[in-house]
Amino acid sequence: MKSVNASPGDADSNTNGRTVLFVHSSNEMYGADRVVLQLLNAASRLNFEKIVILLPTDTTPGVNRMSDAIDKQRVDVRNVDIPVMRRQYLSPGSIFGLLLRFRHAFTCVRSIRPEILYMTTSACLLVAPVAWLLRIRRRILHVQEIWSGPERAVMSLLGISVTEIVCISDAVKNSLPKYLQRSALVVTNGVRDPGPPNLVDASGDRPIRLLIASRWNTWKGYPTLVKAWSSIKTHRTLTVLGGAPPLGIGVDVPGLVSRLPNAGTVSIVGQVDDIGPYIDEADAVIIPSDSPEPFGLVAIEAFSRGRPVIASNGGGLAEIVAHGSTGWVFDMRDQRQLARLIDDLDLADIAVAGNNARAVFESMYSEEVFIDRIELILRARASRAKLLTLLGRTPHG
Repeated sequence: MKSVNASPGDADSNTNGRTVLFVHSSNEMYGADRVVLQLLNAASRLNFEKIVILLPTDTTPGVNRMSDAIDKQRVDVRNVDIPVMRRQYLSPGSIFGLLLRFRHAFTCVRSIRPEILYMTTSACLLVAPVAWLLRIRRRILHVQEIWSGPERAVMSLLGISVTEIVCISDAVKNSLPKYLQRSALVVTNGVRDPGPPNLVDASGDRPIRLLIASRWNTWKGYPTLVKAWSSIKTHRTLTVLGGAPPLGIGVDVPGLVSRLPNAGTVSIVGQVDDIGPYIDEADAVIIPSDSPEPFGLVAIEAFSRGRPVIASNGGGLAEIVAHGSTGWVFDMRDQRQLARLIDDLDLADIAVAGNNARAVFESMYSEEVFIDRIELILRARASRAKLLTLLGRTPHG
């Protein structure tokens, strides 16, 4: 998949005097939140008079704040009490506070009057009807989640107010109702190229080093991994990154690990600013999610550093990891199958899979490819069929 640049005949590159407004659901920098910086980068390449991002104030960010990472010379960062779709707000007692947030959003968007409103996650969809009422011409939604459960009905209704949808995987697109799929494009995520990777050392007799890096959410598969780890027979080590989610129910990962018979082989590091050095020290990365992942950003970060991935076979991960080539997949929540995979790992096979993973990253998942495509979407006024062609996908993609 090559980098795509639109020509003046393919898209409208005259963005002078226009404003693009981004809305994000948190002021955190964790996992998929980093995609927002790439979206801002794409906008910065164009001649917008102004780029603005609204960040909500209803949560307290941890040590990694998005507002600290944004180049404020190019982007106007505003902290506003905007409505964000969170489960705790979907109760009768929260309606009044939600209405106040709608009012704040209406006032703010009306004062900015953007040409484009770009909602970076489905949680920002509550701003879509505000933009529709204000007749904002382009209302783009970037869907980074698989729509399911009661929230799907709410989001499906709010989605009517959107003019364009960008999905991060086919799994995400297929979770939308049919009438929204017609206006959806799939643009897979990308990560920055860290440069030529340090190859996996397949020589010598040493333990195989594995890594897991994610929030300690209930669906991330920590119980499945810990159960599998308790039964592995060969010498392996596991490093655990991440931390409890700021909202919602999390998993007591230290508690689970402390009860392992082989707890001494597991090292809990917690949340870190940069997972790259930890991936470099590992031989392979495990993503044992118990529910389908929308994409799997950690997987392509591992690929970028020449590391294969062991992943549950569902959602976007099934589209990324090729079993036996760039990693290995197991049936979701099947701890016995995962344990067998871990037991059967061989350093020579890991080294080959790591090389394959790096090659796939270079052709499909680099940050440059992603930013080129978002830039094209931000300025495009081409037909959907022509835009799909420019993005390198079939008219049915």
